[in-house]
Amino acid sequence: SKLLLEDFPALPVETRRQICEGLAVLLEAYFTDGLRDATGVKRRVRFGLAQRGAVDELTRAIADETEHGAPPFLLEGDRAFAPYPGFRDAGVGLDDHWYEARETVAGRLAAGTKLESAAWEQNGEDLGLALKLRIGVTGDTSSAVVALAQGAMPKTADKAGARKLPKDALRPKAVGEFTREPAEDGEGTLLSARIPVEPVRAKRGVRVYVDVAGTTYEIPVRTEGLPMPLARRWGRTIPHRVAASPNPKGRLVITTAPLWEPKLGVGARLRRTLSRSKRK
Repeated sequence: SKLLLEDFPALPVETRRQICEGLAVLLEAYFTDGLRDATGVKRRVRFGLAQRGAVDELTRAIADETEHGAPPFLLEGDRAFAPYPGFRDAGVGLDDHWYEARETVAGRLAAGTKLESAAWEQNGEDLGLALKLRIGVTGDTSSAVVALAQGAMPKTADKAGARKLPKDALRPKAVGEFTREPAEDGEGTLLSARIPVEPVRAKRGVRVYVDVAGTTYEIPVRTEGLPMPLARRWGRTIPHRVAASPNPKGRLVITTAPLWEPKLGVGARLRRTLSRSKRK
């Protein structure tokens, strides 16, 4: 597999052809169906193209991924495909199984999720967070939503930048309005969301949830240096303040709180005083 790394496209055409011919012999002898199914989709596709002698498609697959990153996943029901060059190309002759993603793909989904804009939308007492994002999936994207989630992501998700959501994990309810449309350049889907902001004391992360190959993924939205909307005051009866900002890991967080602390009654003040004296 080291022969199919980023420098492969720079090799002379004849050298690339010879590499593919040599690999084809090895793959025919040792690359069983079980090994194929257990191999990640990126390497599996490259092996398949080499075995078929599809030198041009293999060269393009490696060069494109090196320059632009992995292609968005194509979602079809409970299956997800990585449409590298040669996908559903009769001239290449690789069936869909070669291009099907079966492994955990949290890292690729995180890399394909980009925040394009964030703004407040206010209508009287109602305040909403308007977001536009690019997500790294195409096809059946109806499961893709954005939600405000309480609590930090587990540290185990830091490396990939996202996580495969455990089946027993609590998932925040997706409220608001969502639209999904293919990106004009074909690179993913543009997801627009308008999420109502409630006048409560809370600090919540902005996260994308999407089902890929029958599994739900949770992807924290990164600000990537994009300007955030200015903090805003809203509400008349009990004014609140809302702010959008990146946390230390660069993930978008929405913070809401009353503009002023409510006045405490005599009993509450006494309890606070006693609590402070105990700590001393």
